[in-house]
Parts: sequence; structure tokens; C-alpha cells
Amino acid sequence: VDGIGYQYLWSGNRWFSLNGAIISWNLVLAAYISFSRSFLNIKSYTTILDNLLKLIVGMLVLNAILSQFWDMIWSLKIAFLVQTVGTLLLILISVLGIRNNSRPAKLYFGAMVFLLTGTILTLLKNSGVLPQNLITVWGVHFGTTAEVILLSIGLADRINEMRKEKYIAQKEAIDAHQEVLVSKQLSIDTLKKTEKRIQQIFDNAVEGIFQFSEDHQLVFSNPAMAVLFGYESESEMLSSVKHIETLFKNHN
Repeated sequence: VDGIGYQYLWSGNRWFSLNGAIISWNLVLAAYISFSRSFLNIKSYTTILDNLLKLIVGMLVLNAILSQFWDMIWSLKIAFLVQTVGTLLLILISVLGIRNNSRPAKLYFGAMVFLLTGTILTLLKNSGVLPQNLITVWGVHFGTTAEVILLSIGLADRINEMRKEKYIAQKEAIDAHQEVLVSKQLSIDTLKKTEKRIQQIFDNAVEGIFQFSEDHQLVFSNPAMAVLFGYESESEMLSSVKHIETLFKNHN
């Protein structure tokens, strides 16, 4: 705006002095629209307009490249046209966000109003419609400053919102994990109770119950089985009888 870049950064670079403005204009617009897409979270409530803004970003980048191969006037016209369409779309999208009670959209809309108001005041001053005063001379600067302040507030809100969403997601994951642990513990407790019941049925059965291995080794028996074969307990029976055939031979 003030020519400071030309004065201090690339005053000796003739090529960039001639081409830098159109290239930087297109790339800055592309970066601003990309930032706006993320700031407003446009994809969450209008995928069509979000894709249209992606197309506009691509057109701006392409225009920055092609500006070196055709008439610069055409590049300026294309950049101005795309900027106008993109600005109108962003205003429309911010209005849609306001209808969805989006705080970032409200701040973004306010930032755009300040910027456009300052720009219009400066243009009217340059056209001779308005007199020169502090507001009309520095309208673009005031509008840009207000825009940066509002977008900074909105960006801080967006970061806090993302942190809140991350905290909620982590809490839900922890709660789900705890539910799994509780469910698993309940299953283990249920299994232990079932085993205990089965063991009680096994121990209190009046019939003799026993189990032997594939090589006919006695594995365990219930108390009724031990009494049936004349042992005082199942442990005595297991220590005395190593082979199941021996048990029945001795009994006979």
C-alpha cells in the first residue's frame, strides 16, 4: 500500500519491481481465502461453497504463474474479478455462519465490514467525493487494523474451541475405556461366581464324579467319589491312586 517493500526490500530488483505486485497480490489472496476457509470452518455447513473457494484459490495461484507469460493487464483484471467473487462468497458464507450462531462467523463478518468501509471511504476521498481528513486518508489502514484485531480474537476463540473439542474427545475416550474395564471386571466376577456355583455342585453331589487324563491318570474327584472308594477325602484319594485301573482293581 505504501511502497515500503519497493523502497527497502527490492529497490534494486527491476524484475520483481515490475512483476512482484501481481504475483504477491494473487498469492496473498489465495492465502487469505485458504485462511478464511479454515477460520470459518466452511466445510461443516456448506461443502459446495467450500469447493468453490478451493477452485478460486487454484485460479489465483494459476494466475500468478501465468502472469509472467501474458499481458499483465489481463492478470490484474482476472485477479480483481476473482477477488470480488471470493469476497462476496466469504461475506455470504459468514452470514450463513451467523445464522448457525457461529461466533467466528460474527467476528469475521465484522472484520469484513470494517475493511470494506475503510476501503470505500478512501476510494471516495480519492474520487473527490469526500474531503481529506484523518478517517478518509487512513481509512484502509484503520479498516485493516480493525480486521486484524477481530480476526485475532476469532482465531483465539477457534483455538480454544479446538482445545475444548480435544478435551471432550479425550474424556469420552477415557470414559469408554473405563466402561470397557468395568464391563470386563463384571464379566470376570460373573465367571468367578459361575465357577464357584459349579464347584459347589461338584463338591456337594451325592454321585461320585472324577476325571482322568488320556494316559488314564486320575486328575481329580469329588468328595462323594472318595467316600465311595473308602478314602477320607479327595486329596487322599488323588495321592493314593495314580492310575484309574488301579482304583477299580483295588475296589473289586
